[in-house]
Formats: sequence, C-alpha cells, structure tokens
Amino acid sequence: MIEKILQKNEEVINYFYFFTKNLMIMIASFLAFKIKISDIFFLEYLQLVLILIIVIVLLEISLYKKNRFYNKSLIFFLKNDLIQLFLSILVIIFIAAIFKVTDFYSRIWLFLFIIFSSTFLFLNKLFFNFFYKKIITSNILTKIIGNFEDCKNLIKLFNKDNRFHFRACIFMDNKKDAKYFPIQKISLDSTLGQKLIFYEIAQIWILHSENFNKINIMDKLNTIPIDIRNIYKSDMHKEHYIENIHGYNIYETSLSPFYGFNYLIKIIIDYLFGLLFLTISIPIILFFGLLIFIEDGKPIFFRQKRHGWDGRVINILKLRSLKISNSENQVKKEDKRVLKVGKFIRRFSIDELPQFINVLKGDMSIVGPRPHSTIHNDQFSQKIKGFMQRHRCKPGLTGLAQMKGYRGNIENKHQLQQRYEYDMLYIKKWSPILDLKIILQTMFKFLFQKAH
Repeated sequence: MIEKILQKNEEVINYFYFFTKNLMIMIASFLAFKIKISDIFFLEYLQLVLILIIVIVLLEISLYKKNRFYNKSLIFFLKNDLIQLFLSILVIIFIAAIFKVTDFYSRIWLFLFIIFSSTFLFLNKLFFNFFYKKIITSNILTKIIGNFEDCKNLIKLFNKDNRFHFRACIFMDNKKDAKYFPIQKISLDSTLGQKLIFYEIAQIWILHSENFNKINIMDKLNTIPIDIRNIYKSDMHKEHYIENIHGYNIYETSLSPFYGFNYLIKIIIDYLFGLLFLTISIPIILFFGLLIFIEDGKPIFFRQKRHGWDGRVINILKLRSLKISNSENQVKKEDKRVLKVGKFIRRFSIDELPQFINVLKGDMSIVGPRPHSTIHNDQFSQKIKGFMQRHRCKPGLTGLAQMKGYRGNIENKHQLQQRYEYDMLYIKKWSPILDLKIILQTMFKFLFQKAH
C-alpha cells in the first residue's frame, strides 16, 4: 500500500517529515520550559514558540524547492533543518529586541531549547531515514523490456540508487550470455500476465533503442493492468519527457493516477467509511446470515476469487444468496439457484456488505471498478480489448459505472462495453472528491435500485 502511494514521487514523506519536525520543536520547548520556568508563564512561552514555528514555516515556504524524492542526506539536514532553526531563533530574538522584551525570557530556557530541539530534530531525521530505508526495500518491483546491452547498462547504473528494484526482464534481441543476467528473464507471450503476478511486478519500463518495434510491444501489453513507462536515453526523444533520472528521459505511458497525497486521502476515506459501514452492517449481516442458515444451512458466507489491483487474485466475501452448486454462470432473472432470502438480499445489495472486511484488509476500496470472477474476466477480456486495464486500481464496492445504471448482471456486449468505458473514465478522472460524490450517490440509491 505504501509503495503505491510513493510510486511516482515521495512528497507524502516530505510532508510528514515537515510536520514531525515542527512537532519536535514544540516538544523541545515544552521540556525546556518544564525544567526552568514556572507554570504561570506558560502562555507567554507558548506564544513565543508558536511565533517561532510560524517563522520556520515561512522560511520553509520561501526557501522551498519541490522535491519529488525524500533526501536522507545528513548534510542536507545540517544545511536545511538546523540552519532554518537557528535563523528562526535569530528572527525571534530580533523581534523581542525591537519590542524590548528580551529580559522577560530566560536565557537558560533558550539554551536548553536549542540543545533539545537540535537533538530531537537529529533523532527525527534518523527515524525517517530508517523508515525510508524500510519502505524502499519493498518498493515498486519493475520489469524492463529492451535489448540486452541496453538493459544491462540501465540496471548497472540504477542499482546504485536503491529507490528502484528490477525483478524481471524481457530481451528483444538474442544474446548468448543473456542467461547470466542478474535478474529473471521471461518471455513476451500469452503467459506474461500470470508471470507478472507471480513475480509481483507493478511497473514495466520499456527501454527504447533506434531499432525498436514499440507498436508490437504495446499491442501485447494492452491486455495487462499494469503501469508502463517509456525510457529513452537523453540523446533520444528529447521533447516533453516527465523527468530525467541518471541520464534517461522517462515518459509515463499509462501510469495509474492512484499515488501520492490524494491516494493517501483515498486510503483514509476507505478505512473511515469501511469501519463505519461495517459497524452499522454487523446486525444486518448477522440477521440475514441466520435466515440463510435456517433456509439452506451452512456456509453463510461465500468466497470467490476475483482480480484486484494489477490483476492480482483476491478472495472477496459475500453473504451466500444461491444454493450450493458448481455452476459459475451469472445469475439471471428467475434463476432457480437463488434462495428465497437471496432474492431480497440481492435486490438491496445486502449480500455485498461483508466486503467492507475486504476494504479493511486492503484488498478493495469503497469506490472503484466492480470486480468480476476470474472466469468471467477471462471471458470478458476476449470480447473487449484492453478490458483488464480497469484493474489499474483497487476494485470497489461501488463505482461510476454502477451510478450510471450499469450494475448487476451483464446481459450483452453493449452493457459490458459501457461498464468498461465508465470504469476507465473513473480511473482517468479519479479524485477524492469524485469518490465522495459516488459514495453519497450510492447511499441515496441503496434502497431504490434493484439487482437481479
């Protein structure tokens, strides 16, 4: 989950680091106050510290350079954090001198504050460096496609930067010594999707050369729900690249928008609403679970394998609404497999309520493309080109397609095409605001929308 937040940049870490840095200053000032000053002057010293933090924030804004990645250098810490702290203290002393209140504040308190805040800021930096190291060791696993020599040179260069982890490769030329390559070599064939899931690949880098058949490769990758980046040497394809890393221009062909601070907000929304709705749903789940048991015995719950983010297989949980059978066919109107209580819970989507557990486990989101069974997904992929691209985010309990009326069973190709198009539109236009809008629409439609 964390690696998805940080897959495009690490500004979220920088925001948290900035917050904890100011928190350390608050704690240092409080400890210095408790050691030296009487409680009757607490508000005066609190005002001073708040002004100090305001000055630090203003300095941070004025000196701010947008960094996509967290800088773990201790030299950067000395040049940035400590200098900001001492400059802010000098500004506060200057302001106090102007208003002639320097005698009111204790010099011993100031000395203790400088010692404590410098120490706490240093410990905070060490903690974030340790935390960052733990994150990047489980960062986005990448597969590269390219000619042997190009891939070899790229890996040799990027291995010095521990933000990038290459697990597999596909060579577009035949090289005898390719078998000695340090990462797993796989083939660009019909089993590629399964291999990417097996090796937990989350990004594909296409390393281009002058004699590269890009169209052929992209056509084969179109069926795979995975982020793709096109990589060129800096002397090739110079226009409109997103960023340059180690002399390579990087272009984002189909990078998921679910990353960074906005995606962190989505995660928070998922856990807050997931916990709230699951708590509300527990009595309903227990009541209808008892009715299912009375009518048809155990099991009460139904587990089914479906595709999640990047096409990985997840097990979703539902209240069982059908009689026990081996049939994988979609449920139709007047289907004899449907239990009496099943008709009611399917009509009001009560059978979906246990999926809030999947949300809290991190397998699903409140809002996202609805997942189909793996068998149905395979069938639909044969009908709609690129159908698996809708799995470039977590599947959801509700989604844009459902709000547009495309919910329940799929009876023809037109319905399938429309659902796919709305799912892709959701991925393209996604924002936390859109999620909240869909959640509110779902709540209003919950009691009025029929499902087969």
